[in-house]
Amino acid sequence: MGNLIEASSHVAYPHLRPSMQVAEVDVLRGHFGDIKCPQILQDNLRARDYTRNSLTAFVNEMKGAPINDLAKSSLKNGRTLDINFSCTFSTSALFVKDGRFPLSLWAHKGGYDTPVCMVSFSDLTYLSKARKQPFGRQPLPVIVQLQGRQLEETLGDASPAMQTQYDITKEVFENLRWERLLVELVMMWARKEGFPALYSLPAKFNGYWCDNDELRSQLFKLRYDVTLERMGFETQSNGLWGISLINPIA
Repeated sequence: MGNLIEASSHVAYPHLRPSMQVAEVDVLRGHFGDIKCPQILQDNLRARDYTRNSLTAFVNEMKGAPINDLAKSSLKNGRTLDINFSCTFSTSALFVKDGRFPLSLWAHKGGYDTPVCMVSFSDLTYLSKARKQPFGRQPLPVIVQLQGRQLEETLGDASPAMQTQYDITKEVFENLRWERLLVELVMMWARKEGFPALYSLPAKFNGYWCDNDELRSQLFKLRYDVTLERMGFETQSNGLWGISLINPIA
């Protein structure tokens, strides 16, 4: 584990809530109990081959029933969708990737494969360096992007295929809490790898936040802050949303 954590598990880390302090510090120090030592924790999420292999294996495991069951559990109240889904460890030309590791959600209907939204994440140490802010030194995943496919007001002379993909995407957005599904995907992968906690940027830290655009501000607050709070994330003193993924170790 190197020198990631040298103090006892009772040392205070001011940017973490107490429930997260115990879980994170004990895991980083090697007090795993029944939880395996995350390989990526040891490598600071910089062992890209391991990370890529892990995410590739994860999306393969999610094929078929797992991702479709997750979609069903993420439907808005009283809604249904006659659409199959898949997720990929990749992005699409329709999206601008902000984080180092992307997961995309695809909708499949009527012979059309349509990318509808994506999530991307980095790690705290990388983010702190990139943003020049002391978010934390722990090599823990932090969601930096929740992006949906843009729906143009008019398609003009769009091809029938483009129109169909537009209609599929619109149907997904109208019936699915897609932001929740994307966050849940990252949580599932993080738990699988044994990460003790997951973070996310709040709306105001998003690179596309604009103080002078009230409509965009409200959209981002709904997409990030409202979604995360409803899923059990809590605001940490470093300004990020955070959630413990394991029970604190006594």
